[in-house]
Amino acid sequence: MSDMPRTLSPAGDVALGSTDRIGSFLHRLIAAWLRPAAETARLSSRSLAFEVQPLGTRLTLPGALYAFAYRHGRGWRVLYVGAQAQHKIGTAIGYGATHVLVRRGAVADEAWLIEALKPPLNEGWR
Repeated sequence: MSDMPRTLSPAGDVALGSTDRIGSFLHRLIAAWLRPAAETARLSSRSLAFEVQPLGTRLTLPGALYAFAYRHGRGWRVLYVGAQAQHKIGTAIGYGATHVLVRRGAVADEAWLIEALKPPLNEGWR
């Protein structure tokens, strides 16, 4: 065995490069193709798009607005909305939350979204 890199030669002496590089390229290409598109949830009459994340998602994005929710029919039942959501995660799970809905840069929308959705865990928020 030689120490030369393995090459893929389809015809004659034309070398396409190391199979390790080709394999890595193909792996990235296929992985990107198979990766599901990020799911979004539309909330309220303004139809704001939120990224749907599992409950284990870290709630540390600056300026992000979070909503704990579960699927309800074709939509979502929102249990809590807030920029500071870490303290509500246990209660939200107790109420049936299965996902965290995340909207980056939307802290300014917190008050009207709470007013529009009236999440039960935001009662008495004012």
